Amino acid sequence: MKVLAIETTGATGGFAIVEGAGAAGPGAPRPETVAAIDRDIMGRHVEASVCMIAELLDGASLALADLDGVAVSLGPGSFTGLRVGLGVAKGLCVGAGLPLVGVPTLDCLARPLRGSTGLVVPARDARRGEIYCCMYRSDGGALERLSPYMSLAPEALLGEIGSAVEAGGGPVTLVGDALDRYGEVLGALVGDVQQVGRESRGRRRDRPGDVVGGRDARSGHGRAHIRAGVRSRTQARGAEVKEDRAAAGKRLAIRRMCEDDIDAVWSIERDLFPTPWPRRSFVFEVGNSRTSYAVVASEGGAVIGYAVGWFVGDELHIGNVAVRRDRQGSGIGRRLLEDLMREASARKVSYITLEVRASNVGAIGLYRRYGFKEIAIRKGYYTDNGEDALVMLAEVGGGEGGHGPATAV
Repeated sequence: MKVLAIETTGATGGFAIVEGAGAAGPGAPRPETVAAIDRDIMGRHVEASVCMIAELLDGASLALADLDGVAVSLGPGSFTGLRVGLGVAKGLCVGAGLPLVGVPTLDCLARPLRGSTGLVVPARDARRGEIYCCMYRSDGGALERLSPYMSLAPEALLGEIGSAVEAGGGPVTLVGDALDRYGEVLGALVGDVQQVGRESRGRRRDRPGDVVGGRDARSGHGRAHIRAGVRSRTQARGAEVKEDRAAAGKRLAIRRMCEDDIDAVWSIERDLFPTPWPRRSFVFEVGNSRTSYAVVASEGGAVIGYAVGWFVGDELHIGNVAVRRDRQGSGIGRRLLEDLMREASARKVSYITLEVRASNVGAIGLYRRYGFKEIAIRKGYYTDNGEDALVMLAEVGGGEGGHGPATAV
């Protein structure tokens, strides 16, 4: 059995093909790594992940059809990286008809140390003064998980470790990138700690995320898809143009984004968002016609807004809806959202998701009017100021008359 393993929750992206994964029992052969790649992926999760998987398969002379399954890391870790990894894994499995299994990241960090004796504590930097962690007991051949997966301040983790040691846990082995920041503190206060296997260092740059022509920073989350061929400029220009009248009475066209639009789109992006996408990201979206859906709002030939969404399985995730600063408030964001919802209805997806800043009352109100409901809060999601993000979801039904957006309840 050949399994593709995907890890994108940390500073370093790791991808491997493993032969013999899933075998169990005393006589089962030990899994063998056929090929593996790991590199810094911060700030370019999607592009790096897709290219590294393609490079991995090519180097092993394998195609997707040669795989028997995909395993993906479930975190905890970078939300952007986690969403990309899950999206890539889901897209691969849906497209190739492969089974998918998720594996907790802390279990993966602890497993190579199952031959040690005592406590094994994987510790990942959760930022904002906390550590993702869990405690395991190793008897020299197997691991037993002793605690739930936790997010603790360093002092609280020390308390947990101390209690476990007093209960007969034995020597302590720490592993993970939290050692880069807290290793000296932990080592000084827990004298017999052994620090091993630090993850590759990398500056975390999770993109803040948001939507709808405001001044909010935008996320690079969820852009999880496999490049399926580049649309030519002629094809892009030939896409169906859906026209309406803007509030000001000028003719507004909503059409697929093409390469000629990228400079104008990027100009809007840089003006509105403190952590803008690089230009190459929009080049990628234009070319990735299989899963990306990128449109622009143009008026008199000038691009005045744009929207980007990604179709993976039965979901549309809206990554961005942005309107040029001088045209905000004129209904253009609403028309872009309607276009995304029409496309979701046409492709028969089940639901639409997005993230929005908790303070962006205008965008939240717009989404509510179109049937979106808050389903979760991402605490401290926006790294520019630590603001929370609301996760919103709409279930997709059939189209309606009038302007014809998909019904969302």
